[in-house]
Amino acid sequence: MAAPPRVGSGAAVALLRWGGAASARGGPRLHSWSSLAALPLPLACRAAEAHAQSTGRSSPGLAAALAAAGAAAGAVGFVHCPATACDEEPGTKDPAARAFFLRLQVVPFGVLGTRLMVDKSVRRTAPAPDATTAILDSGGHGVPTKGGPKRAGGASKAIYTWVGIAEQESFPPDVSAAVIGKTDCKYHDYGEGRHVIHAYGPDLRKMPDAWDTAVEVLASTYCNILREFLDSGLPNLRLLPVSGGILVGQYQKQMPELTIAALRRGFLMLPVRQQAIIVGRHVDLCIFLEAELGEFEAVVRAACS
Repeated sequence: MAAPPRVGSGAAVALLRWGGAASARGGPRLHSWSSLAALPLPLACRAAEAHAQSTGRSSPGLAAALAAAGAAAGAVGFVHCPATACDEEPGTKDPAARAFFLRLQVVPFGVLGTRLMVDKSVRRTAPAPDATTAILDSGGHGVPTKGGPKRAGGASKAIYTWVGIAEQESFPPDVSAAVIGKTDCKYHDYGEGRHVIHAYGPDLRKMPDAWDTAVEVLASTYCNILREFLDSGLPNLRLLPVSGGILVGQYQKQMPELTIAALRRGFLMLPVRQQAIIVGRHVDLCIFLEAELGEFEAVVRAACS
């Protein structure tokens, strides 16, 4: 197999050809993804995309190679390639965004490892978060509310019980100082290996018939969540759809599409170097409701196509 071209002038075009971009004469195709790990992340993604387009399939080693490229980029930085044109959601074809969604795992459990089944029973289907994992609490609207954790309900109540603050009337001072209004987020280490990112998502009930606004505000929230995840230094994140449940309003049936559109845009709001570091880490999108899993899986697959 021919060696990959060196990064430099014209490297993106060369990589597209080396990666198997369609041409009348054909040309070399990728037989090993391991060589992509040494390349700047966007260029690696371009080669991967060209390979998939020319062969009609992706390689089982693609995610691992992109993860290695992302991890290396987090350490040494990388060259940014402009996004390719797309008639769909802005950024759909951006190589870093594609790498992010290729790495994103949609998992059949909530952030604490439990799942609400169709028969309304709650079952543990995964381990509780370990000491290397941050989990998302999307009940940040309760942080500036009088009564604090003690007044919480639902998923947030379960999280606060897990970290040991369910009976307290206020949040830790750093959380209270940072989470004041919508889109605000704050990571906090509660000790004993329990890490939480508190996020104040928008109340979608107050945004009827305002898709673009909802995407924009949610995107800012997801961007701040990812920034806090970076600041935590942890390798794993259990994410969940922000502003679901009682805050979803008329967007219940559109929540998978809304979540992925906002998450994509929020990811692309990060500086390029931070995008690469995120791709090199592990992110689960946790779906607590059994009935919603298939829809989220389909939308994430579409984001990778």
